[in-house]
Amino acid sequence: MSRIEVSVTAQDPALIRLLEQYWLQDDASKFPLRAADLAAEFGVSSYELTRLVREHTHAIVPDWLCPNCGEAACVQSRADYQQQSSFWKFSSAGSQICENCRRRARDEQQARLAKAESTKRDNICARYGRKSLLWIDPTDHTLRDIVSLVALVRLAGNETLEWISPLETVPGLLAPTEDYSNEALKRLFHELLIGVHAGSNSSAFVWNGDEPERFYLRKVFWTVGEDTEEGKDFIHRAESALTAIEWPIHWLRELPALVDELMLQECLQFLEHNLSEYRLPFTPGDKTRAVFASILQEYSLGQLLSMIWRQAKDAAAYYQRGGVSIQQAANSVPGGIQRFADRARADGWTIKSFTRNSRLPKSWLTHLTKFVPTDSPMNRAISLSICRFIDRDSARTFPFPYHSSSAEGLGLALRARSRAAMSATWVATAPSVSGETDSEATRTACSTWYQS
Repeated sequence: MSRIEVSVTAQDPALIRLLEQYWLQDDASKFPLRAADLAAEFGVSSYELTRLVREHTHAIVPDWLCPNCGEAACVQSRADYQQQSSFWKFSSAGSQICENCRRRARDEQQARLAKAESTKRDNICARYGRKSLLWIDPTDHTLRDIVSLVALVRLAGNETLEWISPLETVPGLLAPTEDYSNEALKRLFHELLIGVHAGSNSSAFVWNGDEPERFYLRKVFWTVGEDTEEGKDFIHRAESALTAIEWPIHWLRELPALVDELMLQECLQFLEHNLSEYRLPFTPGDKTRAVFASILQEYSLGQLLSMIWRQAKDAAAYYQRGGVSIQQAANSVPGGIQRFADRARADGWTIKSFTRNSRLPKSWLTHLTKFVPTDSPMNRAISLSICRFIDRDSARTFPFPYHSSSAEGLGLALRARSRAAMSATWVATAPSVSGETDSEATRTACSTWYQS
């Protein structure tokens, strides 16, 4: 081991003697006196001894010269000396640089990384960042987009609404299925209702140098508006528009289609859940969607859920009997549901409705659209108020207490109404609210469509 040269800056003779004995080396460059014995002899603790050595001595090893700066390596304590001895003994000649040079190199590397990271953040902002919503009216956008935005904020927005967390990091669902959630995010981004937060993790992007080429929808943080206050204001206006007494006419026209979409997504979610319980691999495609959409023309959501549950159980039994592959058993489900629905229609079967599975989480889009299956009767005032809609070209808007307990009835009744009586215009076919009776078709649709 190499010899140490020590200069002591202390003035107290006793402290000088302690420090000299601490750094004393024998002919083999070893330390003959134990640090613990020295501390006990001079009445200080081991921690205090280490502090005194660092503060009042400057120790260097002349044999350890840094090739960068040409200075001898400094050591802070015996332990530091022993650690550096291994480094200077076993490292290659090119890497034998002193601690100061290594620290300086680390600082320079960190500064370069910080600058590169800052450049990347600026590029994210320039390409995907915040968009102004100050002069945008929420009702100028589609109902689907505004409901999706409010659902996203409620699901993943932080407490100050400064950002929206990535979907893959939050518990709960934006939409019943992952595909529909991704579609909702894409629409919101392309409609400039949300932007990518510059603080998103770099791994959420695909980079070409410092330029982001694309990003992963479920991994990035999101923002609303150019700044936090603008985002809060727009979210407040969107919430107010959804809970307003009157809705824009184009929102009312969109509502039946939105309900149809979410009903279909609920069925796909329930199908995937039931098949996964039986470990049957299946990816719903256009055929399955067409089957479900056709059945939902005549049966309620709860009745279709009952058919799905029954056919998933039958498919599992089909596989257990042997002779077929597990994929074939899973693929038999859509066809089995269609055959069951056709037979039920032909024979006039009464199909019991399912309520929501407690193990299947309800998405925020489902919640906000007031689309949860229920057995409670619909509010008569809702079915009556539907008939107050004059026509699609009217400048008047339609009374819609979205926040009321009976609001879900409006979407269903509108849907039934649109199938039964909507052509180029919606015409009032029932008496006014003060009348005694409703249209029989409307009343029947409102009372039976959503028994699930």
